[in-house]
Amino acid sequence: MNLRGKLWLLLLSSSLTSLLLLIGIAAVIGWLFNQGYTHQNLNTLGQELARQAQQSEAESGQTADLLEDFQRDHPVIELAWLGADGQLRYATNGRTFDYDINEVMNLFLNMPQYLWEEGEQITLLFDWQTGEEQQFLIMSLPNDAMQGSQIFVYIQDYAQFGQLLLPLALFILTPYVFALIFFLRLNRRLTALNHAMKTFDANDTSLLIETESSDEIGQLTRSFNEMANRIRANVARINELDAKRKSLIADISHDLRTPLTMIIGYAESLDKHLLKNPAEQQKYMTNLLRRAQYMDDLLQKLLEIAQIDKYKQHIRFVRQDLGETIRLIAASYIPIVEAKGIEVDIHIPEEPLYLAYDASLLERAARNLIENAIQYGGDGRYLGIFLRQEEEHVTITVADHGPGIDAEKQKLIFERFYRGAKGRGGEGFGLGLAIVQEVANAHNGYVRITSQPQEETMFTLFLPKNNCSS
Repeated sequence: MNLRGKLWLLLLSSSLTSLLLLIGIAAVIGWLFNQGYTHQNLNTLGQELARQAQQSEAESGQTADLLEDFQRDHPVIELAWLGADGQLRYATNGRTFDYDINEVMNLFLNMPQYLWEEGEQITLLFDWQTGEEQQFLIMSLPNDAMQGSQIFVYIQDYAQFGQLLLPLALFILTPYVFALIFFLRLNRRLTALNHAMKTFDANDTSLLIETESSDEIGQLTRSFNEMANRIRANVARINELDAKRKSLIADISHDLRTPLTMIIGYAESLDKHLLKNPAEQQKYMTNLLRRAQYMDDLLQKLLEIAQIDKYKQHIRFVRQDLGETIRLIAASYIPIVEAKGIEVDIHIPEEPLYLAYDASLLERAARNLIENAIQYGGDGRYLGIFLRQEEEHVTITVADHGPGIDAEKQKLIFERFYRGAKGRGGEGFGLGLAIVQEVANAHNGYVRITSQPQEETMFTLFLPKNNCSS
C-alpha cells in the first residue's frame, strides 16, 4: 500500500477511534462521576407517570397509591396532584391545603435556569385527562439531584440544525484538511526524491533536486545531491584513471614488443654461433642484458600499479632513525651521480632523528624522488638531498637544476599515469610521483613541489613532527 492509501486509512481509523473513545469515555465518566437525573429522563418519567395516572383513574381510581409507589422509587422527587380548578388532590410531602395561583407561578419562575443554578428547586408540570376534566401533576426536586453536566440541543427547524452542524463540522474537519495538505506536499517531495534515486545516472549532471527547506526531507535531499555529486566526481575520476591505465597498457605493450624482439634476435644470433668475434659476442650480451633489465623495470612498474592502493592497509610503523635511513639511500646513488658528473649536495643532521614510519615505503618514496631528479634534472648537473626539522614537520627535500616543470603541469604531476608530452614528464610510466604522494598520505603527511624552470626544482615530503623525537 502506498503512502496516500495509508494516509486515508489512518484518517478513517483515527476518526473512528476518536469517536468511539469519546462515546466510551463519556459514558464511563458519566456512570462513575455524573450520576443523577437529567432534564430528558425527568420528562420521560413525568410523562410515563401521567399516562399511568390517567389509566389508573379510569380503572380503579387509585392515583394516590401510584404516586406513593413512584415516590418510594424516587425519594428525592416530590409529587403534587392538582385538579383543573387548582384544588390539591394529593401530595407526597403530606401537604393538605391548596395552591394559590401566585405559589404555582413562583414554582415555575426562572425555569429552566434553575436546572444549573446550585441550591434551587427544579419544577416540571405534566397533565392528563380524566373524562372531561384535566388533571395536573407537579414534579419537583432539588438541584443537586440533577447530573452535574448536561447538554441540551433543541431542534425546531432542520435547516437551522444544519446551520448548527456546519461550524461544528468545520471545527472537526479543519485539522484533517491541514494534515492532508501537509502530507500531500510531503508525499510530493518524497516522490520527487524517490524518482531521482531510481533514475540516477552518474554521467547525467542535470538530475539534481532543488530545495530550500531545512526540515528532515530537505536535509535528506541535500545529502542526496551531495552524494550524487561525489559519485559523479568519483566516476569521472575512475573513467579518467581507466583511460590513463589503458593508454599506459598500450604503451607498455608497445615498449615490451621492441626489446623482446631485440632479445630474441640477439639470443638467436648467439645460439646459432653467428658471431665469431669475441668483442661482438660481448656487445650482444651487453645489449641483451640491457634490454632484459628494461623489461624488468616495466614489469616492476606493473607490480607497483597493483600495490599502490594497498599501502595504507599494509603499512608498518617502526620508530627508528630517519636520518640514518636517508643517509644510506643517498649513499647508494653517489657512484651513479659521480659517473654522470652530477654535483651532490647532502645535508642530513648528525644527531639521530627518530620517527615512526614504514622504512620500505619511505625508502621507495625517497628513491622515486632521487631517480626522478637524476633522470629529468640531470642536465643541470646538481642533486640536493636535505633532511630538516621544522616547527610542525620533518621534511625530506630532493632538488635539481634541470629544465623544471611548468605551473599547469605541477597540478597534475602527482596523478597516476600522468606523463607530460616532453621535458620531465616525457618518459617513464607516470607512477613514480603518484607513489610518493600515496606514501606521504599513508604517513599522514603530504608532498609539495616548487619549480623555477632552468633554475631549481624541489620536491619536499612533509611528515608530522609529532611522530618523531630527537
